[in-house]
Amino acid sequence: MLEVRQIPRTFSSGGHYLDSFILPLIEETRMELCSSIKMVSKAPAWEITDIELSNDYEPPLDLFYKIEIKIVANTYEDGDIFEPEPGQLIALTDRRPTCIDDLSKPGNSYSIASIKKVRKKENDEDVYEAKILTSKPIELKQYWQKGATYIYGFGVYLCNMTTFIRIWNALNSDPDGPSIHIIKQLLQPDSGVRK
Repeated sequence: MLEVRQIPRTFSSGGHYLDSFILPLIEETRMELCSSIKMVSKAPAWEITDIELSNDYEPPLDLFYKIEIKIVANTYEDGDIFEPEPGQLIALTDRRPTCIDDLSKPGNSYSIASIKKVRKKENDEDVYEAKILTSKPIELKQYWQKGATYIYGFGVYLCNMTTFIRIWNALNSDPDGPSIHIIKQLLQPDSGVRK
């Protein structure tokens, strides 16, 4: 766990200001993800009906896959349909988890993936095609049969990373660039901002 220090009340520079928020952001992201994993049994889930390597798959870092996701009714607490979106972090599992321990049981496997692109499949309102980036390589095998179709596993929603990523990118921007101008004005003692 990170030791997160209190954010100071004064800053020596624009870079110091931006840097002071990095560790708190990492800790907040970690807490959000831990909370989501603890609630994985109540999270929306989709069936993965097809999976293949993407054209830009280049191990060990660029683990991109193309998947087909089928919306499953009543997987969300109130029965609403939950649609996949870019920026969502999902757990790819071989079984639909009923509790957090299902993720680490012997014989079960999972990996974390980020949805990069998604679109509805033509002529099928319940199926989406998505491009994902995974945390580790995936075995491209069908896990089990459901009726006349085979399923590769499940995509279980964890959280949406879009806001965290936007904040991260802003905090890691050029401290001397044009976007820091407003922050530098606010950091000046005579900026006109009063308590």
